[in-house]
Amino acid sequence: MKMNNREEIYSYLKQYDREYSLAKNSEERDRIENNVRNFAEGIDDEIYLELNNNAASGLFAPGFFESDMDKSLRLLQNVKL
Repeated sequence: MKMNNREEIYSYLKQYDREYSLAKNSEERDRIENNVRNFAEGIDDEIYLELNNNAASGLFAPGFFESDMDKSLRLLQNVKL
């Protein structure tokens, strides 16, 4: 069963974002990026599409991780309020 609780998704991503901002080296950032990509695979399809501009894959892809994270947190926070 895929995760569909937007507040939980926001909380998980916010925690990963904090860890990423505190990462001391590229290996730590790579590990966090991979963890987030794996986490994203478990997000409900409808929410995933919303966060990824209706694309079925590629969310948090290398080179787009930070912008995807910022956008996802912003979208999820707006719904949360």
